[in-house]
Amino acid sequence: MTAAFPSTLVRQSDFSDRLNPFLVKELRQGLRSRVFVFGLMGLQTALAFVTMARINAEDDPTTRSFDVFYWLLIGIVLHVVLPLGGIWKGDHDRLPGNWDLLVMTGRSGERIMLGKWVTIVTQMALCWITVLPHQLLRYFSGGTNVVVEVVALTGLLINGLLFSLWGLLVVSLSPAGRLILGLLMAPVVAIADLWSIVVVAVSMDRTGQAEGPVIVGVIYLITGLISFGITAGRYDYDMQQSRGI
Repeated sequence: MTAAFPSTLVRQSDFSDRLNPFLVKELRQGLRSRVFVFGLMGLQTALAFVTMARINAEDDPTTRSFDVFYWLLIGIVLHVVLPLGGIWKGDHDRLPGNWDLLVMTGRSGERIMLGKWVTIVTQMALCWITVLPHQLLRYFSGGTNVVVEVVALTGLLINGLLFSLWGLLVVSLSPAGRLILGLLMAPVVAIADLWSIVVVAVSMDRTGQAEGPVIVGVIYLITGLISFGITAGRYDYDMQQSRGI
């Protein structure tokens, strides 16, 4: 009786049996990875320090610099650390021993891509949730609009979801293709961030004007689907070559 009790707790705290086994494997590895664990811990520590420093500064002119640093930290984790962790995982899967096991599973490129992307999405969503308490502290300390900041935070999350798809596309290419596309993506990521922030800010200042965010959403959806399709097709092609098809 006592021996079965801990195992019951473990089963109840684990992922549902209804989920795809490959997706469960990706989620377990992703949530236990050092990139996610240390990235989340580092983000929480840094945000706590910046938030408390901003509260203590009150009306000091340096408050503005704390705000910039606050958003910069979130952007680095959502747009650099976690997508790079997904890229490293995709690159790790292409090592000779790991790639052979992946080919033997018989999974399609779409399922492999979906599992990897959902893992990154889960990591980003958890980071997004853990930032919300800091938003409340900033609101009660004064000088911030919680609605605008939550919208901005959600915009960073959506951008990160798209950037992760771009990152998985990069890792599926040849070394030369990775270098070229990686160099091209760096300024595109920065421009996409600034553009989306400006569009959302302008739209929120004009009541009822929702055309800007809709256009951004459509562009994001199209580029995301294209990136997903190209990467999944690349996985299918490489696995067929490995199987001799």
